Amino acid sequence: MIEVIDEHHLRVGDRTWFGQFWSDDYNIDSEHEWKLRQFIVRFESKWSVSIVWGYATYSDNHELPWGGPGYWFNESPERVEAAVLHADREKMQGDDPFAYIDAEQLNALLYHVSQLHTEDHFHSDRT
Repeated sequence: MIEVIDEHHLRVGDRTWFGQFWSDDYNIDSEHEWKLRQFIVRFESKWSVSIVWGYATYSDNHELPWGGPGYWFNESPERVEAAVLHADREKMQGDDPFAYIDAEQLNALLYHVSQLHTEDHFHSDRT
């Protein structure tokens, strides 16, 4: 499970990561509410990982808000979307977000990025 402990701590399986939590709920029209959650883990090397779960993201909440009855927003998802970023470089690094990754995969990604040096380039084995 992946869950926010407080505004600066994210529990990913059996590990806790420090970062910044952001949350937004708003009405897109009179009948639909939109929910988005993001937690960013930043490393001193200028690398960071953006983790999102919300409506229409590559997470447990993908089908929302259009899934109809029986679909509930999951604040502590099993699967999330993640992107690797670098403060001095444009765009997401690695070309595509990681879709539907679980706690084990997210911990592996966070650990990998935490080991990068500022001048390194991000490479992923998406198999």
